[in-house]
Amino acid sequence: MLVLVLLPAVGIAAPLGSDYAVLSSSSSSSSLTAAWGVLGGYALLWSLAIASAVSTMRTPPGNIPLWLYSREPGDQAYFHNVLQAVEKKLDGSLRFCRKSGAFKPDLAHYSRELGLCILCYNHWDIWTNNAIGFYNHKAYVLTLLYGVLAHGLSLALLVPGVVRMWPLASAEQPPQLVLLHALWHGGDSAVLAYAALSVTASALLGGGCLAWLAFHGSLVARGTTAHGFFRQIGCKRHKPPKPKIAGRPFDLGYKGNFLRACGRHPLLWMLPTNQGVEGNGIFFEVQLDGSGGADGDSAASWGYSK
Repeated sequence: MLVLVLLPAVGIAAPLGSDYAVLSSSSSSSSLTAAWGVLGGYALLWSLAIASAVSTMRTPPGNIPLWLYSREPGDQAYFHNVLQAVEKKLDGSLRFCRKSGAFKPDLAHYSRELGLCILCYNHWDIWTNNAIGFYNHKAYVLTLLYGVLAHGLSLALLVPGVVRMWPLASAEQPPQLVLLHALWHGGDSAVLAYAALSVTASALLGGGCLAWLAFHGSLVARGTTAHGFFRQIGCKRHKPPKPKIAGRPFDLGYKGNFLRACGRHPLLWMLPTNQGVEGNGIFFEVQLDGSGGADGDSAASWGYSK
C-alpha cells in the first residue's frame, strides 16, 4: 500500500494516481531525490527485517553437545571439573535435565517444542516457529528492531493521507462508516480507506514489536535471558520460582553485555550474522567477584570460570 502511494511521487504511474501521493509530485530534482530516497529506505528496512526473520527461523538456536550427555550417576564429579556451572541446584549439585539426559550449562533450559536443552534459552517464538537461543538471539533482536523502524516509517508516511480522509465524514456519518463504505463500494475514497487500515495495522504490529524490543533490550542490558526472568518472578507453570544467584555473575555492564550479544565488530552490529559474536553458549565470561558491572569498564574483575 505504501509503495503504491509513493510511486506517483517518483514519476511512475500507479493505480492510485498522483493525487494520492504522500510526497508532492513535481519536476524538481530535490523532490524526486527525496521520493526515491524514501522508497529506497522503505525497501531496505523491510529487506533487512525479512532477512533477519529468515535467519532467526533457519538458524538452529544451539543445543547441548553430546559430550555433556550422560545417565551415569558417577559422572557428577567429572562434570564438576569440566563444566562451568555458576547456576546449581539448591543442594549444590550440577543442573541435570532428566528429559534430555544432559548436564545443563549456565542459562541452558529445556524446550518442550524442540525436545532439546537450548543454550542461552530465551523463549519459543511462534512467529518464526523456532526457539530463541544463543545462535539466533542477535538475529531475533534485529528482526524486532527493523520491524519497529519499518512500521514507524509506514506510519510517518501514511498518517498525512489518513488525516486527509477525515473531512469525507459528514456530521451524520461517522468516519468509521465512511471507511466501511469506501472499502465496500470502492472509488477514490477507497485509496485513503486502505491507507487508514494500513496505519492501524502498522500501529498495532509496530507497537507490539517496540514493546517486545524494549523488553529484550532490558534483558541484554542486565545480562540475563527471558526464561530466567520469568522463572525468577514465578511466571513458569509447574515450576517453583528460580532462586537468585548471589551477585550478578553474568552482568558485565551495559557495554560488556551489548558486545557479548552483538559482537565485537561495529560494522556487523546491524547485520543478522554471528560473525564477531564470541563464545559458544557453554562457557561464559563472568564476574569472578560476583558483582555486576555498571559500565563494562571494570575489566579487572572479568574472567572465564571453567
